[in-house]
Amino acid sequence: METFLNFSWTPFLAVFAWVVNRVMTRLDSLESGKADSNAIARLDSELHEMEKRQDRLLHTTVPRTEFKGDIGLLHQRCNELSNIKEDKIKDIRLVNSKHKDKKDG
Repeated sequence: METFLNFSWTPFLAVFAWVVNRVMTRLDSLESGKADSNAIARLDSELHEMEKRQDRLLHTTVPRTEFKGDIGLLHQRCNELSNIKEDKIKDIRLVNSKHKDKKDG
């Protein structure tokens, strides 16, 4: 019985060693893919600069929705003006001097 107990824990130890080996391999791959502190600091400063530029732009530009609304109103006004101008011209006559001379002669 004692020898059976001595040999029965061996498969469990083998499975445990295999699991530990897999976990260590995954931890090593995560560690190798991790960014160093200099890269993180550089990205942090670039993000901070980009946020500052965005804040400056928001105070100097017109938001897109307001701009699109203004353009739509301008198009409507142009269409109204073209309709008003079109209604005022009723008759167009073309006078050709050569044609007039042939009737006289």
